[in-house]
Amino acid sequence: MKLESERLILRPWRQDDRKPFAAINAEPDVVRYLNPLTDEQSDAMLDRIDLHFEHHGWGFWALEEKASGALIGLCGL
Repeated sequence: MKLESERLILRPWRQDDRKPFAAINAEPDVVRYLNPLTDEQSDAMLDRIDLHFEHHGWGFWALEEKASGALIGLCGL
């Protein structure tokens, strides 16, 4: 399942999201508010998100900008 608005797509995580998600987690503006994550910690976070979805059917969705197709973060529902 995926949800779409005029500008955004909320969708399940894909394997190719791992590098862009790690880059987001290393952004200075993100690190300013959240603890920095190594690439390994970022991957582990996505593994936990996937497992949570598998067990509960809900959790954090990948947030994609529709115009560019870029991963821009996550959104919990």
